[in-house]
This record gives sequence, structure tokens and C-alpha cells, in this order.
Amino acid sequence: LDGLDHKGLPKYTESFENENVLITVREYIEGLPLDRYAQENELSVKEITRICARICDILAYLHHRDEPIIHRDIKPQNIMLLPKGFVKITDFGIAQVNDDTISMLADRAAGTAYYISPEQAACGDVDARSDIYSLGVMMYEMLTGSQPYDGNTPQEIAIKHITGDYIMPRKLRPDIPEELERI
Repeated sequence: LDGLDHKGLPKYTESFENENVLITVREYIEGLPLDRYAQENELSVKEITRICARICDILAYLHHRDEPIIHRDIKPQNIMLLPKGFVKITDFGIAQVNDDTISMLADRAAGTAYYISPEQAACGDVDARSDIYSLGVMMYEMLTGSQPYDGNTPQEIAIKHITGDYIMPRKLRPDIPEELERI
């Protein structure tokens, strides 16, 4: 991602080797990860919508580049909230450049179990919709205070993303607008 300067993405990453040690220098981002911000603040529906809309803008930029980038690990810990309302997506460690779809290795799914898309959990092909799904899971969590799927192991949680049913958000928080629940 070197050289990307679109607002919401890392501006600077450089790697070099020094005495057989790989050193990576990255932009310092002053702000709070979304998970910590949500723990410390009661988020209104309006604020959640604003944050998620900004994340959508950044994902649209990534997904519509000449060489699209699929993040594959959209989660609150990878979203930084900066002063003045800016949002940045971080940790592109498992991101991949994507022409149409990416075939995952058959024996491993990449991503975080609570936010993983069904196709990632099934070690299938991923595309931009995988990031959008993960954003939807984040939105559900911010709106309801709980995950749509839970389990005792990451594998159990990932399987529930493929097969499980979840509780509709308005049953957990009736003040959520119907239009937002449909998202």
C-alpha cells in the first residue's frame, strides 16, 4: 500500500532490512480504535451511521481501484477514529489485491472469526462483498452491543456465519430505524 494517500488509508509504510532484521516504518495515527471508543462512549444511531458511512467511502476507494484491494479483516480494532471525525482503516496484513475474486487456500480461512464473511469461513472466493459483510457485522455490534454470532471456539463462530441464524437488531434495540436494520 506504499504511496496511498487517500484519506482513511495509511499514508506511509516503508520496509528495509538492517543487520538481517526487517524493519517496517508506518504512519503514526493519533486516535482511538473503534472498539475502545465504543467502550468509552455511548454511540448514537446517528454517530454509528456516520462512522459506517465513512468506512464505506474508504472501502469503495479500495474496491474500485485499478487493482482492487480486499482488506479481509474489517473489525473495530482495525478502524481508527481520529480527531475532527476522521476515520482510518488499518492493518492490511492479510489484504490482497483482487482482480475479480481471490481463491483462499483450502485449509485455512483468513480473518477474525467474529467478523469473518461466510465465504472466508468456508475458505472460498472473496471479493469486495466480504469486506461489506464484515462492516455489517461491526454495525450490528455497535447498534446492539452484541455479536450476531458467538461460540466457544473461533471455528464454531466461523461456522455460524455460514449456517447460523441471528437475532434481528430491533429485537435487541427497538429504537433502531427499520431502514438501518435492513442494512
